[in-house]
Amino acid sequence: MISKKYKYFTIQQASTDDPPGKPYYFVMNNKSRGRDTLGVIAWYEPWKKYVLESEQRVIWSADCLANVIEFLNELNKEKAG
Repeated sequence: MISKKYKYFTIQQASTDDPPGKPYYFVMNNKSRGRDTLGVIAWYEPWKKYVLESEQRVIWSADCLANVIEFLNELNKEKAG
């Protein structure tokens, strides 16, 4: 199971794949006690890419978005290869 920790959030692979062969990932806040979910990274079939589905009213800084983009690029590169 993949887990990657950044300064303000952690990306954690879910325990199941849906659709099969295409895992999804929770983006969780590092600062909250309950590790609130900020969004989900999942396969988006129409674009044939992984994308971020952000929760409503989540504010993203440029640094945090850069981290998410880096993670998405890694996933999409693996899937293309």
